Amino acid sequence: MQGIAACQIRPLAPADADGVRDLARAVLCEEYRVQDDLGDDDDLHDVAACYAPPGGCFLLVEVLGEIVATGGIRRISDTDCELRRLYVRADHRRLGFATSLVARLIPFVKQQGYRRLLLEIRPEMESDSHIYPRYGFRPVSEGLPRDGTFMAIPL
Repeated sequence: MQGIAACQIRPLAPADADGVRDLARAVLCEEYRVQDDLGDDDDLHDVAACYAPPGGCFLLVEVLGEIVATGGIRRISDTDCELRRLYVRADHRRLGFATSLVARLIPFVKQQGYRRLLLEIRPEMESDSHIYPRYGFRPVSEGLPRDGTFMAIPL
């Protein structure tokens, strides 16, 4: 397995859509068993459009031609955006890929003039919630885009 030195972090390209969906399926359907399929995940049907600039951004980590990590910023309002699809393939975790993605996405969020970056903590993934404070995320309960548990970085 190759580490962070052998990776390429880059924006989503049109040819990456299937690889992004494959990673989401591996994490959500196979590993966490959150859902049976990705049929209800509208943003994964057209990732490029849902995370399009100027208000959005979608990055991926590629190792030896395989997409092993993803993360996207999706606009919610003029002041709020959401970090979504922060996934790392199980056999590539603890190598710094998520940290590298977040480190590149936060400056993008600031450049866009957002004042708050939200992150939903799904019940099935609460065991990972201890990771997010290292990036500056804190629990938040006001002004949320939908029901759920969220953390946020005020900018």
